[in-house]
Amino acid sequence: MDRCRVVIVGAGLGGLTLGARLARAGCRVTVLEKQPEPGGRLGRLEHGDYRFDTGATLYLMPEFFEQTFADLGRRRADYYDLIKVNPNYRLHFSDNSTLDLSTDLTALHAELERFEPGAMHGLLGFLTKNTHYYNTAVAAFLNRNFRSLLEYLAPGHLPLMLHMRVLQHHYARSCRYFRSDKLRQAMTFQTMYLGASPYDALATYLLLQYAELVRGIYLPRGGMYRITEALARVLQEEGGELRCGAPVAEILLHGCRVAGVRLADGTRLAADVVAANADVPYVYERLLPHADGIRRARRLKRLQYTSSAVMFYWGLDRRYERALPRHHNVFLSSDYRGSFERIFHHHRAPEDPSFYICSPVRSDAGYCPPGKEAWVVLVPVGHLTDGLEVDWQREAATIRARVLRRLATAGL
Repeated sequence: MDRCRVVIVGAGLGGLTLGARLARAGCRVTVLEKQPEPGGRLGRLEHGDYRFDTGATLYLMPEFFEQTFADLGRRRADYYDLIKVNPNYRLHFSDNSTLDLSTDLTALHAELERFEPGAMHGLLGFLTKNTHYYNTAVAAFLNRNFRSLLEYLAPGHLPLMLHMRVLQHHYARSCRYFRSDKLRQAMTFQTMYLGASPYDALATYLLLQYAELVRGIYLPRGGMYRITEALARVLQEEGGELRCGAPVAEILLHGCRVAGVRLADGTRLAADVVAANADVPYVYERLLPHADGIRRARRLKRLQYTSSAVMFYWGLDRRYERALPRHHNVFLSSDYRGSFERIFHHHRAPEDPSFYICSPVRSDAGYCPPGKEAWVVLVPVGHLTDGLEVDWQREAATIRARVLRRLATAGL
């Protein structure tokens, strides 16, 4: 009997992992990637002796990675090593005061007390309550798919959702544990990982902060791209095929069933199953130009999109360890709430932006030559929107100047 033929569009982490799982289950798998190498949002950029991670820079919830490799009959440690980042990161407030957040509760106690006497009591309350929420929510929500709102609101979930107060906003929930505005900001900015405002995001996102404080933040030795390389290797070890430089132009249908894909060069690949690991709007607008795809694309356009970001990759000719001693650094706006309104309601860059700097040489010296630095600088901005004309080349230059001005006030 012929094996099921599967084509996966996109060799990001989702595409590679799905491909490896299906190949292990006995399917004939081909993963197609339009870029010269796999990775998607977990890519890399090399410029001379400098190396940058172009997507994710924080390795969170390590237990999910361990389980993924275990499901594939392997050990993560056989593919890459992990370095624990400690402290997790340093927050820089607008008055140039700083706060280090860490999994070390003794060190964290001293840090929190500088901003709010008795804050450790609030933190312990937060950790105690969210220990149960985290373990339960992972099983109930994160480890399963929901095809509709009704599945999400199933009767079995309602007691947990009510107990977690999931409809309460993230920032409002943090106010239950901390009085200081600075500590509230420290516990809520993480929603920006997902392109959301803490004033609009639901309280369930507090589980991100819980995961950081309890599980910690890590870095694969050699960079985040090691994850991509590992999963691509597993895919091929299981007999799957990875083709890069192979952009898909269309998902082919025969009646109401999928028939395969057509590549940009005209090549057709037959398939019993096609999985698209590209952005959903792109799939419906570009790859499924049929009536149902067009309807779904129109429906998606009515939804609210997450924020975007302006990214800078700076190779520096010296070290700045005294002024920026941490691996992960977050600079928060003097107008915390207003900056989110500017991003999400006006779709522009804030006048005084919050931004993130990743300096991975603090944990792994292999990112650049000795005595130098390789920074990833991320500045959240509004997403592209119809009817709003923005000269992003000019805007990027303005944002760069604002970042440099803020760094100068911090002593760089």
